[in-house]
Amino acid sequence: PPPPNITNLFSEVVKMSNMLQSVAADVSTIKQTTSELNAAVAAMQERLTEAETRISRLEDTSERLHTAVGERSKLMEAMLDRMQVLENHSKRNNVRVIGLKETIGTDGTLLSCVRKMLTEGLGVRDDVEFEIERAHRVFAPLPDPNRAPRPVLIRSLRQSARDKVIMAAKEKRGFEWQGCRLSVFPDMTKELAEKRKAFTAVKKKCFVTGLKRVSIY
Repeated sequence: PPPPNITNLFSEVVKMSNMLQSVAADVSTIKQTTSELNAAVAAMQERLTEAETRISRLEDTSERLHTAVGERSKLMEAMLDRMQVLENHSKRNNVRVIGLKETIGTDGTLLSCVRKMLTEGLGVRDDVEFEIERAHRVFAPLPDPNRAPRPVLIRSLRQSARDKVIMAAKEKRGFEWQGCRLSVFPDMTKELAEKRKAFTAVKKKCFVTGLKRVSIY
């Protein structure tokens, strides 16, 4: 074969040298980029580790708070139950009269009207045992004439008197006095009244079947 042309060989060598330089530059760029990526990954890993640590601490704090809230809730429920017991205990001598017209017992005569209502309407004997400590209507705005009158609260000095009034009212199942159809109920908190109301259907069935029942609370 003919000898290679020196000029062509030199040209090829120059091309190869340029290619090698370009490859070297590319490799250097890749190394730099890889180094930057490694640094970024390390920084992200550090931040992830920090985030996991903070999340773990927050979960621990949340669990402690959840436990504390549960304990406080139980304590609040116990305190509310005690308050209910104390409030209902303070009402043990009270009765609530429904249906007494607003025009009766005005001008400070409600107490005397209540005494007459108990003796004339219920047939309760007015003696020392039935001493009434006070009587007043519930604290609410005066209703319109076409609306039901406010209930009257009667507080006896002795619980035995209150119990006899309740028994007399149960026997009569409501009574009339001074043109009013009256009902007498034990005075209690709204919460206890709602609990007792839940047993209304059972009470009716017991009454129909002739079964005796007792409400403990």
